[in-house]
Amino acid sequence: MLKTLLLMWEKIKIDEVIFYQFNYKKVNIYFFTRQGGYSKDNYFSLNLSYEVGDDPILVEKNYQLIKNIIPAKKIITLNQIHSSKIVVFKGDSLNELGDGIITEKKNILLGIKVADCLPVALFSEDCKIIGIFHIGWRGFYSKICEKIIDLFGDYKEKIYFLLMPSIEQKCYPVDSFIYKKFKKIYEKKFLEKIFLKEENKYYLDLRRGVREILNKYFLEFPGLELCSFCEKEELYSYRRDKITGRNLAGIQLI
Repeated sequence: MLKTLLLMWEKIKIDEVIFYQFNYKKVNIYFFTRQGGYSKDNYFSLNLSYEVGDDPILVEKNYQLIKNIIPAKKIITLNQIHSSKIVVFKGDSLNELGDGIITEKKNILLGIKVADCLPVALFSEDCKIIGIFHIGWRGFYSKICEKIIDLFGDYKEKIYFLLMPSIEQKCYPVDSFIYKKFKKIYEKKFLEKIFLKEENKYYLDLRRGVREILNKYFLEFPGLELCSFCEKEELYSYRRDKITGRNLAGIQLI
């Protein structure tokens, strides 16, 4: 097993599976790269989504690989729909639509599947509640960040958050209609911080947008800020490849 220290993150290789791990007291956070799995062709190789056209038998084998690595009783994911819906997991089986999931249960890995969108992990100082959120431009526009604040803004202990790999602003041109949608609900000063206009194209800084909102209420830990579009060896990118797999970002109470 090879470990590399990366600020508060460790880059770990077990057999051929490469992943990043962050630990704070009784909270573990993981981000699995695309390396070390069974998927083939466009999905090479550790694809962890059943919803993108990959062979489900190979996806199941990929999940079994990570179940053998992490100390979790089960892995819980959602059917993601680019929304602001947040689901509370109370310990029963889960088959729901949504883009955020929170729990107080121990030894359960909450997972979010990404290929450019931003995974955001959140946990309390007393390590009694955790959450993870899938944020793309649609979820951001739908004010998932504000919903997170509504849920945790009055929590008795400090709340921390951190950001994981997503597409960077320089690689994220968006159509003008998206800018116009944002213009209807956000102030000009905020738009100037998260949009860059060059040659009639708008570039969205999703990371900065999330930070600007969450930092008003919560404390930020060092993130894992790799660009999904640029890091082809480790990260899937829908913008880059269209037909592709999904990385898994996860958080767990131990």
